[in-house]
Order: sequence, then structure tokens, then C-alpha cells
Amino acid sequence: LGDPGLVLEVETELGNCCFYLGRFAEARERLARAAELYEPEHHHVHAHMFGRDPYPVGQVHVAMAAAAQGDRPAAHAAIERARAHVTRYRHPFSEAWVQIAAGVAHFIMGEHDAMLDCVEQAAAQSIAEGFPNWQAQANVHAGWVRARRGEPGAAERARAGIAMWESGGAVIMRPSLLAEVAAAIATTGDLDAASAVLEDAFAWLRRSGDRWAEPELQRVRAVLALRTGDQAAAREAIQEGLASARSTGAAGLAARLDETLATFAVPS
Repeated sequence: LGDPGLVLEVETELGNCCFYLGRFAEARERLARAAELYEPEHHHVHAHMFGRDPYPVGQVHVAMAAAAQGDRPAAHAAIERARAHVTRYRHPFSEAWVQIAAGVAHFIMGEHDAMLDCVEQAAAQSIAEGFPNWQAQANVHAGWVRARRGEPGAAERARAGIAMWESGGAVIMRPSLLAEVAAAIATTGDLDAASAVLEDAFAWLRRSGDRWAEPELQRVRAVLALRTGDQAAAREAIQEGLASARSTGAAGLAARLDETLATFAVPS
């Protein structure tokens, strides 16, 4: 490929895919190369050629990968770069994508207020512009946060979001979104329904290779086990989650497991 613009697109797509596969270091390396190739005055028009602006979308994938690795400063910096770019070079679909992915990065880092702010902005923009895919994800994420707060109807919103996401045939992100739905449902006390949704999440993880959030799925599995009094199953889930996090260098996701271990005082 002799065209830098096409190389930029290839590196962006490969970097994004590496994130979902749990190859966080490679994702950041490829997206760094894409950022070096990106010349705003020449390449922002790619948003209209390829449906999304590669620079801000790549940067929020950097943010998610950095958050997964536990590199908070890099995650926050990447989010700010993406936001500054879409403020200057407006492209609504890319703007909504930036807000959704920034919300995921905040989710990983446990910054729930910031997460909710991002995804509610994405939800409003998606309704106004007609982006059902981003509206679906926003509803799952917002439902998860609001369910944690005990707000009525939050679990139903998360359920509606995943139903909308699945109705479009989307596979990417399905395991992690289903885990959020399971956690939201669990707040209502319906542990059987939550467990069934989580089983579906693990099935999609095995089927799709979308493994970035495997430690988070194991964390939710541990929480559900603890709520039924099964400490042995909880310990097993946490250990499997930590092993998964170690294998991908996901210190940020491992920290979420450690917090659950401490919160529930699970014996190691």
C-alpha cells in the first residue's frame, strides 16, 4: 500500500480489532502509527468516505486499551484528544462513537459519573441523528450505572438496549454488553435471569473471540455467586478472571476484580 491514507485506515481497523481481541499493547502500537499518519486537513474527509473519522475513533480505542491496562493518564489524554478533534471537525456519527467508547473507558476505570455523562450525551445525539447502534449501547451503559444507583426502570433500559443491539445483528461488544445487562438485572434480585444472561455472554465470548472483557465477565460471575452464598464458585471466577487479565496485561481490569475481592471479603 503506497497511499498513506489507506495505510492509515488499515492501521486504524487493525488497532481497533486488536482491542476487542484483548491485544491491548498491539492495539495501542497500531493506533499510534495511525495517528502519526493522520493529517487533519487531508484525512478528516475520511469520515465521509468511510463513515467515521479514523483519528478520534482510533484515539478512543487507545483510551479503552489504556484503561484496560491500568494506564489512566494515557486513557484520559486519548479521550481529550478525540473530543478536541470532533469539536473542530464535526461528524455526528464519529462524535457519538467517541462518547460511547469514552464511556467504556470510564467504566473500566470505575468513573461512573463520567461514564453516565458520556453515554447520556451519546443517547441524546443518537436519537436526534438516528443512530440506533449507539442508542442501543448507550441504553445498556446508562442502564448499568442507574441500576447500581437503585433507580427504577434501569435494568429494563439495559435489557432494551441489548435487544436493540442484537436486533441489528451486531456481534462485537456483545459479551461485555451482556455482562452489564446481567449485573443490572442482578440489582433487581432476579439472580436466575441475571445468570442466564451471563451464560449467554460467555457463549458469545467463546464464539466470537471478542475477549477484551473476559475478566469483567468473570467478575460479574463472582458477584452473582456471592449473592447466592457460593464462595467457592466466586473464588474460582475471580482466579480465572485474574489469570485472563494477566495473560493480556489488563491491570485495569484486574483491579476491578481485586476491588470485588475486597468488597465482599472473599478468602483468597
